[in-house]
Amino acid sequence: MAENGPEAEPDPVPLFIRRQLEKPPILPGESAREFKSLFYQIEFSAEDRKKTAADYMMNYQATVLMWNLQRIDRMIVAVIGHTHLAAVAALIRRTNKSGESEPGSMSYREAHALALDYFKSEEVKKGLLERFAKAGYGPDAVDVEAFDQAFPQLTILYRQQNAAQRQLLVFLKEIDRRNSRRAKSCARSPTTCFPAPGNRQRAQQADGHRKADPGQPQKCAVEHRAA
Repeated sequence: MAENGPEAEPDPVPLFIRRQLEKPPILPGESAREFKSLFYQIEFSAEDRKKTAADYMMNYQATVLMWNLQRIDRMIVAVIGHTHLAAVAALIRRTNKSGESEPGSMSYREAHALALDYFKSEEVKKGLLERFAKAGYGPDAVDVEAFDQAFPQLTILYRQQNAAQRQLLVFLKEIDRRNSRRAKSCARSPTTCFPAPGNRQRAQQADGHRKADPGQPQKCAVEHRAA
C-alpha cells in the first residue's frame, strides 16, 4: 500500500561518503556514532541541493582531521599520566640518602616498588611528598617530572597536532568559501535550494528559526564562521 503524503527525499550525501561513515577510520574504544554526528555538524548547511560530491568529500576530510585532533589531545593527557609512576620512582632515587641508585641495583628496584605504594597508600604518598619537599622539590614535583619524562613523546604529538591544525584550517576556509558561494546563488533562486519541506525546515533551523515574510521569497540561511 502506498504511503500518504509526499515521497521521501533521497539522501543528498553521496553513496561513497555514506559507506565511509558506516566504517569510519576510528580506533577501538572510539564511537562510530560520534564520528558520524561530527560529520553532519560540519556538513550541515541550508543549501544541500547545491552541494557537489567534492563538497561532501571536503566535509568528510575535515571531519577526519578534527577527529584526529581530538584524539591527539586525549593522547597528550594520557602520555603525561602514563609517566607518573616513572616520575615518582625517579624522585625517590634522587632523594635517596645514599645517593642516586644505579639501574639494576637493589635500591633501584626498591624505588619502583615504593613508587607503586605511592599510588596505593595515602600514608606512603604523604611521607614521600614530605621527603621530596625536604630535598628542595616543590609540591608539584611529580607533575613536573612526569611532564619532563613524557616530553620526547609529547614533541612528536605536538608536531602532529600542529600539522593537523594547519590542514584543518585550510579545509574549513575552503568549506566556508564554497558555502558562501552557494548561499549567494541560493539567494538569487531560493526554490532551487529548498524545493521540498524537509530542506525548508533545515534552512529555518540554520537561520535561527526566523519566520519568513509570507509575501517575500524565502532566503537562504548562511552560517558565517570567523576566517
